[in-house]
Amino acid sequence: MEIGSFHNVSVYYKNLKALDNLSFSFEKAEIFGLLGPNGSGKTTTMKVLNGLLKPNSGHASIEQLEVWKNKNKIKKDIGYCPQFNSFNEKLTVRENIKYFADLYKIKGNLDNLAYNTCSYLGLSNKIDTLAENLSGGLKRRLNIALGILHEPKILFLDEPSVGLDPISRNELWKLIKKLRSEGTTIILATNIMEEAEYLCDRVVLLKNGRNIISGNLSEIRKKIPHTETIIIYTKFSAKTNNKKIIHRIKKLNGVIDFEFSNDVIKIKTREKKTGMVKKSALAILKKSSVGVEDVRVVSSTLIDAFEILVGSE
Repeated sequence: MEIGSFHNVSVYYKNLKALDNLSFSFEKAEIFGLLGPNGSGKTTTMKVLNGLLKPNSGHASIEQLEVWKNKNKIKKDIGYCPQFNSFNEKLTVRENIKYFADLYKIKGNLDNLAYNTCSYLGLSNKIDTLAENLSGGLKRRLNIALGILHEPKILFLDEPSVGLDPISRNELWKLIKKLRSEGTTIILATNIMEEAEYLCDRVVLLKNGRNIISGNLSEIRKKIPHTETIIIYTKFSAKTNNKKIIHRIKKLNGVIDFEFSNDVIKIKTREKKTGMVKKSALAILKKSSVGVEDVRVVSSTLIDAFEILVGSE
């Protein structure tokens, strides 16, 4: 069931068009990803959905209410965790939770609220620790704790795992999935394809504030360009003009990307061009008397395909 949407939203910052006629929708109890490189419009999209920024045209809706006109009414239904930590480093975990609970005008025993929240997020043994002394992963947990104190229907996470080590990141991902499984709708902004693949039910890929492609990952796989990588294990001689050979292969029609390291050539191509590029590259190497020990063709990843979409006009 649809719980929120964007309708032809455009946002300008002076001469910069941050969002360009952007439209999409998200459903109840799903993890919806805003995927794209830095500067693609992810954070601006979140600010519009949170009622922090009025669009120049179009509108955003949550539960059929236009966000900007009803921003005070929808506050109770949304939680926002920005890229930066929103808590006070000089307060303990408990003190931060009680302070934010007061801002949300939450009534009742706030010590119990702090304990229950910490227990839920795995912060119980850090409840009286100063926030500045928490690890990076636990700081992100505290940031999320402050965003869910009022039990919002929709939680916005802006690049939550940036800078985390792999173990902390994976623990955070498990927490995000747990929140979704209990009925929270999560809007996740990320530029990490692996994060989107692991967490998101559906995504919209943004570039220059526009919707490049959207849907669930299986649908997107059918829409995006299929790519392959040709791996050629060579044996260059000391007399070989490597730069000239590499330049010729790079210029072949159909080559998307090229790497050369330790006598191994990797050529990324669109699937339909692979055979032709492989044949031409091997011919160049043979003519230049470069030994070829092995050739392999492997399917590229979804990450590769997204990079092509982001890089294309």
